Amino acid sequence: MRTLKELIEATPKWKRRTNAEKRERRAVVAMIRMGVDPEAVMEQMGAGLTEMLEEVGLAKVIEALRFSTDPIIIAFLKRYDGATKRDQAVLPMEAYALAAGIELRSLAGAILFALREYSALEVKIAALTAHAAITKAGIENALTPKGVKDREMIHSALGLLAPPKGQTINFNQISLMRKGG
Repeated sequence: MRTLKELIEATPKWKRRTNAEKRERRAVVAMIRMGVDPEAVMEQMGAGLTEMLEEVGLAKVIEALRFSTDPIIIAFLKRYDGATKRDQAVLPMEAYALAAGIELRSLAGAILFALREYSALEVKIAALTAHAAITKAGIENALTPKGVKDREMIHSALGLLAPPKGQTINFNQISLMRKGG
């Protein structure tokens, strides 16, 4: 990425700029406005963080980051949210990291952890919202002649069947004992 001065000097006034040149110029101007050296951003971009995040969908990554309480992510989002929508469209993630004084490797690790936690949250919500329907379907199947396994599962869940041979740990009992029950 060239400096703003190089961009201005390299483009004659009579020549129409390509979209890529316009985007590059907007990015350089936005970095300068943010107080970040465009050359320092280019050095950081060698790691390819922005490219990796764009491959999976930057909007989804930012959505996941909003659920994080990590101070690194909070500092990053403060700079990201402080930018205009137009700047957000052209600035790489490395620019926000530099503006917030965050080391790129620390940010990458925090992003991975935030994505993992967000993904787990999505799975838990899907499982819990579908649980009632799954249980009802299991009960309906248990009432059919071929529903032997479903009947066993329901009886086992209700504690009506003898536990399997070997060591058995009842986590519900342990949690009741902790609560004083």
